[in-house]
Amino acid sequence: GVNGTDPVTLTKQSAAKAWINFSGTGTVSTRDSFNLSSLVDNGTGNYSQNYASNMSANDYSVVTAVGQTSPFPIAQAYLAGVTTNRVTLNTAQPGNADFDLGLVTSTSFGDLA
Repeated sequence: GVNGTDPVTLTKQSAAKAWINFSGTGTVSTRDSFNLSSLVDNGTGNYSQNYASNMSANDYSVVTAVGQTSPFPIAQAYLAGVTTNRVTLNTAQPGNADFDLGLVTSTSFGDLA
């Protein structure tokens, strides 16, 4: 709220509706998140982020970023699927082979159901 104490609502179109920061290596673990009920490791470099409150349609925006220092300092993330209740993304090393990365972030913008 404007006064800094009232509850914050997610109805403004410019507000992020969900976000996550997680480690995708070893046992996948969430560092911090908002509006996500679970993170699923689907296999090497493939993760599903399940929303606690669903999006209203499948046409929302997802922004991802990844970090990796070794063995490949250049890495990428790409969307494997977007539905009203989840985002599935892949992380990859150069040459596009899926690869588990130590720092993965994702933020979703759109309208909640």
